[in-house]
Amino acid sequence: MVYDLFGVYSVYEDFEVYWVFGVYTVYVGLRGLCGLRGLQVLHSLRGLRFV
Repeated sequence: MVYDLFGVYSVYEDFEVYWVFGVYTVYVGLRGLCGLRGLQVLHSLRGLRFV
């Protein structure tokens, strides 16, 4: 029983680590996409301004 609890806890611990890593990866990816989108918008606005 103790071994089962310890095994479940270790699995949960690993899952938590992977979950945090996944959320961080998604956050960085979305931030990068938003940054690229922002650069595109700035470039388009700059082009319109120059035109």
